Amino acid sequence: MKKTSEYVFVHKKVYKKYINRCRNLLEPLVKELKKIGVKSKLYLTGSGGRHLVMQKVVNGEKRPFDLDFNLEIELDSLPKKFKDLKVLKDTVRTMLNKQIFKKDCFSDGQDSTSVISVPLHFQDDENQLQFSFDVAIVSRNVCGQLQRLIHNKKNNGFTWSLARDSKYIDEKADILRKEELWNDLRNRYKAFRNQFINSANHPAFICYIMTVEEIFCSEMNKKDGKLRKYCGCHLNPNWDPVGDSAEDD
Repeated sequence: MKKTSEYVFVHKKVYKKYINRCRNLLEPLVKELKKIGVKSKLYLTGSGGRHLVMQKVVNGEKRPFDLDFNLEIELDSLPKKFKDLKVLKDTVRTMLNKQIFKKDCFSDGQDSTSVISVPLHFQDDENQLQFSFDVAIVSRNVCGQLQRLIHNKKNNGFTWSLARDSKYIDEKADILRKEELWNDLRNRYKAFRNQFINSANHPAFICYIMTVEEIFCSEMNKKDGKLRKYCGCHLNPNWDPVGDSAEDD
């Protein structure tokens, strides 16, 4: 029998519960890091930050979804020993795992290439994944650009890598929301996700860009379009997302 699969939106009431569980672990982590001189701030990013959380449904069975967080480190005041990026990531992961042990039934955070990945398995079936969240350790370079801590597993090297800049596309999305076009965006985004459900070249963030650009351009070109008044506004025409995305979805 051929498998049928589709992406559907996760209801806000559902994913908000998981956001709260994640924050219950991550916000104390920020406080504990501060005690050892590592100043940081935490924020939700990716589909969770945009309220576009989706999950795959295969043959009527819902598959696990995930959420993404950025832990942004303040480099200017970072103690010398944590400038060794391996020490920094290992310390964050160890301290996060201590929070997990004390407060929740997540499995230990795993050292992935660009994030610390934290899985949650069903209690009655420890082999089946229920949910997961990823924590990217990020910072700002001297130009104020977001960069992400990357662990190159081939040579066991750790480095900062420039992250994809989503500011320009998010500005357009904010305009769509302001002009009451958000439902149009959600519907088109869902269509794109399902159109490219089997494409490795069209992850969630690429579908998000395609959706925003399509609706924005369409409304701009309509004589009575809601966005005509933004013609001539300074929206960077040379925007180009570069580097590794600060989002994994």
